[in-house]
This record gives sequence, C-alpha cells and structure tokens, in this order.
Amino acid sequence: MAVAAAANALAGFERASVDAVFFASTTYAFREKQAAALVAKALDLRRDVATADHAGSLRAGTAALRAAFDAVAAGSARR
Repeated sequence: MAVAAAANALAGFERASVDAVFFASTTYAFREKQAAALVAKALDLRRDVATADHAGSLRAGTAALRAAFDAVAAGSARR
C-alpha cells in the first residue's frame, strides 16, 4: 500500500528530485528492515535519498509529517 500511495503522490514529478522518504504506521511489519528504504527502492529513487520510519504509535503519521516539514524548512530536503 505504501508503494502505491507514494507512486500516486509522485505522479507528475521527476523521481530524481525526491530527497527523502518518510514512512509512518501504527504497527511495524519488520524488526530490522526499514520500510521507507524499501519504498524508495521499489520506486527506483536515488541511492542517496534520506529515509526514516515512524511507527509504534497512533501519532506516527503526525511525527512523520512533522519530520518531513522540518527537513524542508531546514533545507536538507526540497521534495
């Protein structure tokens, strides 16, 4: 579902312009793997794309959005 949602969100954008992927879920499917990295790989994004998972809380979505906003505001990500 995350890959399909991200692909829809990127429609009309150049994938090479993506600087970061933030993944959020109230539950987590993996103990070690990072879901954001798997999404980035499935979307064939650049190898240097920053990735971060936010999980294990009902506030995971809010935390991921806040991290994305902060990354853009700080200039470490543009898109």
